[in-house]
Amino acid sequence: MHEGRGPDRPAVSEIKAALEAVTSSEAFARSERARSLLSYLVEAELAGQADRLKGFVIGQDVFGKDDDFDPSMDAVVRVQAGRLRDLLVAYYAGEGRNSPIEIKVPKGSYVPTYHRRVHANGGARIISDLDFGASGSALKLEPLPPRRAAPSIEAGSPTFKATPQGGPAAIPGVDIADDNLLTNYVVRNVRRFWMALGTIMVLLGAILIVVLLPDPKPPQIVPTTPGSLPTIAVRATGDASQEVATIAGGLRGALAQFPTVTQIASARANQDLPDYALTVEQVGADGISIALVQMASDSVIWQHTEPVVASVADFAGPLTELLTASGVLYADAYGRNAIGGLARCLYLSSRFYLRQDGDRFREAYQCFEELPPVDRNHPLAHAELAGLVNETVNDNYGYPADASIKKALDMARVSVERGPAYASSHRALGSILAARKENVAAVSAMREAVRLSPLDQTMAAALGYALFNNGEYGEAATTLSVAGTKMRLHPKWWDYTLLLSAFMDGRTDLMREAADGLAGETRSYYVAARIIAADTAGDTVLRDTLIAELGASNTSLAKDPVAYYSRRFPGPLGEKLLEALRKAGYAR
Repeated sequence: MHEGRGPDRPAVSEIKAALEAVTSSEAFARSERARSLLSYLVEAELAGQADRLKGFVIGQDVFGKDDDFDPSMDAVVRVQAGRLRDLLVAYYAGEGRNSPIEIKVPKGSYVPTYHRRVHANGGARIISDLDFGASGSALKLEPLPPRRAAPSIEAGSPTFKATPQGGPAAIPGVDIADDNLLTNYVVRNVRRFWMALGTIMVLLGAILIVVLLPDPKPPQIVPTTPGSLPTIAVRATGDASQEVATIAGGLRGALAQFPTVTQIASARANQDLPDYALTVEQVGADGISIALVQMASDSVIWQHTEPVVASVADFAGPLTELLTASGVLYADAYGRNAIGGLARCLYLSSRFYLRQDGDRFREAYQCFEELPPVDRNHPLAHAELAGLVNETVNDNYGYPADASIKKALDMARVSVERGPAYASSHRALGSILAARKENVAAVSAMREAVRLSPLDQTMAAALGYALFNNGEYGEAATTLSVAGTKMRLHPKWWDYTLLLSAFMDGRTDLMREAADGLAGETRSYYVAARIIAADTAGDTVLRDTLIAELGASNTSLAKDPVAYYSRRFPGPLGEKLLEALRKAGYAR
């Protein structure tokens, strides 16, 4: 990777294209502040104003601080810059893994740097990539020996002349020594060709044997963690201090809360390397850094540092962003074409939830249907299928034909029966119970999911949603705020549910936090919620802009808010939302 300054610095047009790719990505779609901050830093640096990129100026220009702003007392710039760095790491580990230019904001500075990235061929090889043994054999063709410059041939001179000994005819400019070189060149490379061809035949024979052999019979019992799930090990690096050893031990216990990976406890002789390693290293006096290493390429694909670590709980958010099916590890494995079976289906399901449409739904659902029994009967498969059936009932994806809430509930109960210690199973059950309006039972199921996996912030968010449905708005707002703060990359419904919960609980600070998370979203109910938040905060400019946007959307909510909220949130919540929307100036 080339440095971002000096002769190897990318062109301005390349940097602007890289900035556009980052700010329009799914990773950055959830944070208007991160997009604004990154755009400001890059544009200022490109304009030759890098010397202005100080905390005070950024606070005023980006975050609207006044002249009394003191960066040493108000940490908004430092905090947002830290979040920006984490988002950039996540982006380049996932969506942007093949980006030619990488934008960085080095720690201790707000001046961005730009780097050309050198991509190693770490993915699965395809037919066009195979060298058919050339690189592994002796087939390394040598260049033709250089010829001597031929003398000019005068008009009328003979083209060929006989050698005195009656040998081969000579060519002007080429003597017998040159002819021998050419012969040796041909002989050597023909030999190499036949050696490579022999290698190819051996490889093809091995492939035919593998193809023609019958598939191994699957085991008769369902394993706790099928072999199709990515494997991972925890390793302490650097000076193995007591703090590092303690955190490494805690992380090994924490991995058990994330059933999407199979942990390898210790290395044994003749054992294959794990797919990934989570390394732990001391940073400073009290800080700990953890990094995810892809073992086949020995490359660090993700890293997170906590300056002060009291326990493994400090890594709850990063571990969730890393180890869930929608996290960095699965994104990396999928990008390398190194994921299959149950793991691939889990990834496709998580991708559907990030952007829901019919094509993604069918792809995910059919993936689970096509699994072999050993994986299809796993609790995680039943949990995901239960959720997908619930989605098709709610959004009418038309598949499977027999989709119903009862079918979803039956699948969720099977998941709990087969995986009583799986938080995902209890979360699936809670989601279906919530869809059936059995809110008290749903909250109970979600609390069990959190108890089983307290570090997984997706479980905390699911509990927050269940609490919201049950009218427990205060606890819902607190739970969702904590989960969203720990896990910065999260689905939009977290922010939406937080905003509504905070609205009902009178928490204007959390309303603004949630509204920031929904910035840039165009769905009418998100826009309406932001109108209410902007009006509550006294931001009339933003409020009026959003009112115009909602009015032009031509959606059912825009046309008839009364009907929409009466149907979607019957009772006090819908009435208060309608009243607040009218108060903000939107009346239809």
